[in-house]
Amino acid sequence: MENKRVVIIGGGIAGMQAAVTLSEMGIASVIVEKEERLGGKLNRWDRLFPTMTPAREVLAHRLELLAG
Repeated sequence: MENKRVVIIGGGIAGMQAAVTLSEMGIASVIVEKEERLGGKLNRWDRLFPTMTPAREVLAHRLELLAG
């Protein structure tokens, strides 16, 4: 079986979710992010519309999945 590895450019919510999904498929990935931390715009937002879920909760959950 061939080992697959993917580079994801951008560590915003989409890049983070891509890494989680690839991991579930058995594909290793590396996220390349220009900022000091992952999360993109979620780091600047308070709540997400329309559910009003705190952005920090969504970000924390994705980081947990990535640390997995």
